[in-house]
Amino acid sequence: RTVQFEFTNDAASIGHPGLVDSSGPQPAAESFQVLTQKLNGATNPQRLNLGPSAWGYSFETPKETVDVVWSNATSVISLPLNTAVVRVTDITGAQTLVNPQSITVTDSPVMIESANTASFNLFVPLVKR
Repeated sequence: RTVQFEFTNDAASIGHPGLVDSSGPQPAAESFQVLTQKLNGATNPQRLNLGPSAWGYSFETPKETVDVVWSNATSVISLPLNTAVVRVTDITGAQTLVNPQSITVTDSPVMIESANTASFNLFVPLVKR
């Protein structure tokens, strides 16, 4: 899957703002940079079931799980995580630490990062003849 934005503001009049215009980078450019940095190398996207007014997708990176969530109305969601705090990054890159059982989401997507607990080691026995 890819994330794409128009590079220029040519289609802004029909609701598709670009990453840059004649004055320089737009807010969409900053959001695009934050999102691509957080999801770089991510695999295994899964849709999250957060209820009727919230949406989200979960991605796995080698070190952590990144959940991207948003809602059409301000609401509080709970993620089933075995950790006391998670890092929440908004689309400007600002970060806060919050309890995963009480995360406020709005119509502006946030990225929720938690340690990747699905780790394992593969041991191959050394066999001599």
